[in-house]
Amino acid sequence: MANKENLWGAVQLGPDNPAEACALLPQLARNEIAAIKIGHFLDKEELAVIKANMEGQTIAWYANKTHQQGRIGINATGFSHLLDGKREYFDATPAAEQDRDKIFKGTHSPINKILEFFGNGFDAQIATEPELQQARYFAGLIRAMGAKSTLHFDFAPKQLPGWSVADADEQFGLVLYLQMPAAGGELNIYDHPWTPEDERHNNDHVEKGTFGFTEDFLGDTPYASVQPSEGDLVVFKTRNFHQVGEIKSDKPRLGLTTFMSQQGDRLSLWS
Repeated sequence: MANKENLWGAVQLGPDNPAEACALLPQLARNEIAAIKIGHFLDKEELAVIKANMEGQTIAWYANKTHQQGRIGINATGFSHLLDGKREYFDATPAAEQDRDKIFKGTHSPINKILEFFGNGFDAQIATEPELQQARYFAGLIRAMGAKSTLHFDFAPKQLPGWSVADADEQFGLVLYLQMPAAGGELNIYDHPWTPEDERHNNDHVEKGTFGFTEDFLGDTPYASVQPSEGDLVVFKTRNFHQVGEIKSDKPRLGLTTFMSQQGDRLSLWS
């Protein structure tokens, strides 16, 4: 049976509504809403500067058999399966931050802009790792999508045990859309938070995200489809299964992504 869209959907706000966005996070955590979409979080001038700076950057495409996916930057789950992955991740963070900041040169850093936005209701900061002398996490991975993504979830307690971000009360995902294809590339969020029983449908064996979960295992679970425009920021609960829809263009979908973990009144960004 095919999945069905329902009235469980996204709440739309503007960039001048930070207090409202902060107030909605508890509802998002309880799955009462599917997402918060903040329209025009970046204006046209900011987008133009970032896109121009990206022209000199190389996208590292994954050696994936079925999906065209790439990135600029690093992500913790790409290191978690390595023997000394945590240390390797934090060793790689300074260089990744330098490359990221080159992309933001000439405009207000979107990461700082996100921190300021959610700082209206919370203590918002970059996540740190106490085990490694409060080493700072990287935040601001740019994901490139040339085709639909795997069906997956993101949940640090399962995927990053032993990392400080796994101790949070809640985990959200933020996607700031820098470039959208002519058609497709929507974010489909399913009203089904991951449970351990779902692992029998997981086709990944070593590194997360290579093959993802069997696409039809969710049956008729309702989902919300969020179709963003360039410059929009979408916030959602990442323990819910989610997937980027088919991209119908030769232009890839580019999104600046970061997780946002909540612990009490503190929000921490990390990728």
